[in-house]
Amino acid sequence: SKYIPAASLQTLLPYIEKEQLSVGFVGKDFCRFNLINDWSRNFAKKLELGAGDVAALIQHEDIYQLSAFLPPENEAEFLRRCPGCLAVRWEDDFCDILPEDGGKPNGLAHTLAHLGLTREQCIAFGDGGNDVTMLEYAGIGVAMGNACEEAKAAADYVTDDIMKDGLAKALEHFGLI
Repeated sequence: SKYIPAASLQTLLPYIEKEQLSVGFVGKDFCRFNLINDWSRNFAKKLELGAGDVAALIQHEDIYQLSAFLPPENEAEFLRRCPGCLAVRWEDDFCDILPEDGGKPNGLAHTLAHLGLTREQCIAFGDGGNDVTMLEYAGIGVAMGNACEEAKAAADYVTDDIMKDGLAKALEHFGLI
């Protein structure tokens, strides 16, 4: 349960307000946007998410991730305004902002330690840019056939598309079923 320090979020708020950036603030059981704009409208509508007073929200809720709608060229400035965080990009207009010590590989490491397993005993599946570091960390990284090129390049094995039984085919390939 790594969360973004409230002080970092306070530093970020004036910047996203000034630049009119649409950012989803993700907690344990919620996601609330500071504003919904043309970049985030479809995403917010599809997931039935709304906008609200995020300044008040961060006073009493832990925020584990930000879903930031911004182009790659704005990423470095965004991170400068949100110290202690890193960006994991899904696509050109959207990225996840996580605590520096968070993310999928760290979550995987903690899960493996809890189970008494090593990373060599682990297989991970992914399809997006946000899965690259997890695929690299796992003993076996499997990219789905519908994965982005970055995920495929990071994987040890590329299986079929998820909708074409890619998961089952990969498990069969590795003799797990």
